[in-house]
Order: sequence, then structure tokens, then C-alpha cells
Amino acid sequence: MTSQGSSARQGFKIQWHVTGHCNLACRHCYDEGGGDEPGFENLIGVYGKIREFFIGLNDEAGGKTPCHLSLTGGEPFARPDFFEILDLAAKDRPLFRFSILTNGTLITASHAAKLKSLAPSFVQISVDGPEEIHDSIRGKGSYRKAVDGAQHLIREKIPVSFSFTLHRQNRKGFPKVVRLARKLGVRTVWSDRLIPVGRAGEYGLEPVSKDELRDFHRQMTRERKAADRSFFSKSRVGMHRALQFHEGGGKPYRCQAGNGLLAIDPAGTVFPCRRMPVPVGNVKNDALDRIYRENEFLVRLRSDDAIPASCRTCFYSRLCRGGLRCLSHAVYGDPFHKDPDCQVQ
Repeated sequence: MTSQGSSARQGFKIQWHVTGHCNLACRHCYDEGGGDEPGFENLIGVYGKIREFFIGLNDEAGGKTPCHLSLTGGEPFARPDFFEILDLAAKDRPLFRFSILTNGTLITASHAAKLKSLAPSFVQISVDGPEEIHDSIRGKGSYRKAVDGAQHLIREKIPVSFSFTLHRQNRKGFPKVVRLARKLGVRTVWSDRLIPVGRAGEYGLEPVSKDELRDFHRQMTRERKAADRSFFSKSRVGMHRALQFHEGGGKPYRCQAGNGLLAIDPAGTVFPCRRMPVPVGNVKNDALDRIYRENEFLVRLRSDDAIPASCRTCFYSRLCRGGLRCLSHAVYGDPFHKDPDCQVQ
């Protein structure tokens, strides 16, 4: 196995979409969903390719590459055989850790009890504001079900995180999500921006402006500091996403799409990330290692040539590398363009 680059040596994440089907039809979803549902045997084949890739990374680095598999959908709990897939991942620990990304609405007390023995690193549940806002985006009753799902998990001492997809209609609801997290005992709340692709480009939700994003990041910083000061709360606000360091401090985030991150859809198609719908290969036809090493688009994403020309005089250029690539792709049709929300001239 040839060199995978510095991010692969430091750690690698694969986001595996085990289904395109979902019980919700969220207005901001990047995935239109549907399509043919892969059978379990097909998923076993994809899983084998992922496992082979992680083994190669570890062999190359002497067993010191932190690998992580995120299982998601669609809605992964909509698959009747989802726990059989999780069993595979649990048995391959410590080759890699695994987590689950879900809308939370289908998680029952029984599910949580089963998950406890499988010990995922965390379960991420999407919460997009207080009940009225969340339900206007994801469907009536979805907020209460998501909260119930989180509570089932927390009772079993399974780490839970909340993800908040930012757009103009919900930008003022973040503090209430943080307060909910602190009340429930959720470990982490984090946020990233709406990407106007899929349903998100069709259903009237608007990305925030530059000024709104700056104000939101200031709001996040206030909430992070308040959570950090709390002696009784274990909840933390994570601010390690593109551009958040401008207000929140810390090391600039470097978009990992195609570098330390790949996504695989239910049909086995590989993407730099799922919010950047640029197919770069299919694991049914080729080894994941070969796709990663040899696909020209992925190679360019990892190269210094990927830093936008307008960013190269910036002090942060080699760390930030232009911001959020999937947003630049959605807005400009060019992932090598400077992040449209960057405040630095």
C-alpha cells in the first residue's frame, strides 16, 4: 500500500450510508433519498472493502492510524437488519471505532439496550432548533421523538451528540438546543452550514449571509464558554468546523473531504464527502485504496494546488485551505473556489 498522505496517517473517517430510505423528508436534506435498497449480502461486500482499506492504513502506519466508521442513511434504523451490520463493526474493534448518525426518531428503549453492548463511540442525533422550528423542517412530532431517542440512549450511558444544521430560518435557535443538551446530558453540540444541494436547494431554506454567520459563530462562542463554566453540565459546544476559528479561536479547521474522509452510498459509490456529490469510483468495481490513491479529483483535493489562488496570501491558507469545499462546490460549481462565507478579504 502506498502512502496515503498525512491525514490518513493521523486518522481516517469513512461515512457509510447503509440505506437511502428515511422515515422523514427533511427540507434541508442533501440526499433526495429512495432508490433500490441494497440487500444485506451487498452491504457485506461493501463492508469488506471498507475493512480491507482500514487494515491497509493500519499496516502502513504500524497499527497507529485511528480509523472511524460512521454508519448513517437515509435513516439507518429504518433498515430491519441494521443491528446485524452493527454487529460486524463491533466485532472489528479495535481495528476501527464506529458511530451512528441518525435523526433519532426510531430509537426505542430496546434499541438503546442493544446498542449498549455494542458500545458505539457515540450516536449523533440531528436537532435543528426548539420544537416548533425543528418540526417545521423535519415534520410534526419529530422533535419529541428525537428527544425521546436521545433519552433512551443516555439512560444506557451511550454518548450522544447533537448536530445543528445552520440556515437563516433557525440561526437564533441554537442556544435552546444547547440548553436542551445540558438538561439531557448530551456530550457535544456542534453545527455546520446548510449546503444548498438535494432537497435543501428546493424547499425555501436560505443559507445565512456572511454577517449572519459571523454573528452565529459569536453566539456559538458565548454558548461554548457558558457550557465550559458550568460545573454540573458535561455538555460541550464543539467549534472545529470551517471558519469557526475566526470567532471561536483554536486551530483552523481543514476540510477533510477526499483527504481524511470518504463517503460511500448504499450502491457502493464513493464520494469525497456526501455533501459534495462528485462520484469518484465504486467499491463494487475497485478497491477503496486504489480509488483513494489514484482518482484524479481526490488527488487534487489533497494537493497544495487545491488552495484557492485568492487565499494564498492569507496567514491561514495552509491550515484552512479555502474553507468548506462542499459549499464552494454547491454555490460556484467549483470546490477549489474560496469559501463564499469567508470574512477575510
